[in-house]
Amino acid sequence: MNEAESQHVERFPTTAGRVTGVLTLFVGVVLLVIGTVDPDYRFAPWALAAIVLAMVLAWAAMLRPALWVVDEETLVLRGMLDTAHVPLAGIDEVNVRQVLAVRAGRRRFVSAAVGRSRRTITRPASLKDASAESAEQHGRVEYGLFVETRLRELVAAAHRRGGFDPFSEEHDEASARAVRRWDALPLGLLGAACSGLVLALLLG
Repeated sequence: MNEAESQHVERFPTTAGRVTGVLTLFVGVVLLVIGTVDPDYRFAPWALAAIVLAMVLAWAAMLRPALWVVDEETLVLRGMLDTAHVPLAGIDEVNVRQVLAVRAGRRRFVSAAVGRSRRTITRPASLKDASAESAEQHGRVEYGLFVETRLRELVAAAHRRGGFDPFSEEHDEASARAVRRWDALPLGLLGAACSGLVLALLLG
């Protein structure tokens, strides 16, 4: 068994609007086909390039964001253009409002993979101390709050395993190991789509 297969991964389904993203891509493909094949509805090059750019943005904003935890040690937040790896032991605060916000030391990491609507942001007082497991089993809490509660449980467990408190040097060292890296694929696609649109406008 290789290292990747031995890892335990806990994934959190996204609330970033996957259905809308898939529909946007589908409509974009249909428009591209009509605009290039049908002689009665042939689109200008700049219009085709604009459709491609819209499809890339829809994919990056609605389909690419993801959130998962590896081996109950590292929180991974994949955004539109980057991916952050944050040790759970180095996290100070987790909040899910309209987006997920994680604070590790002096750094703040934000993900649109999970969020809550404005209507559900005010948490009922009776649910403040509910565990993620009990909340999920009894269906008493909406999904964004469940994710927030579950992540806080994982962070607390990581602190206990490390045997240190949030103000120790070990905690600061764990926070310093958090990294954010730009991802080549979305940056390349976005750059190519923007360049294609600019070129089409200049030549059109």
